[in-house]
Amino acid sequence: MEKQQFDMQKRTRANITAAFRALVSGYLAWLGSKIANAEGSSMPALTAQLISAAFIIAALGFGVYTWKRWRSDLEAARLPATIQPDTTQEEDQCED
Repeated sequence: MEKQQFDMQKRTRANITAAFRALVSGYLAWLGSKIANAEGSSMPALTAQLISAAFIIAALGFGVYTWKRWRSDLEAARLPATIQPDTTQEEDQCED
């Protein structure tokens, strides 16, 4: 199996962007958990749970988007395979 070749600049950009997006997704999930665990808040418990659920759903959705976009960016960074020259034509010409 042949090792895949990548445009290193595009691959690095894809990895860094995915890392920042994953960080944002994690932060949204953390905010959601903090809102759900907010004791002593003047906000009703049901409202806190609904807002928390919205943040966690947004974090999951953004995480899925991050994964799909990272895979797409890596595919775009892949270099095309080199084309092997057709040696049969060269051999035919040499025989003449």
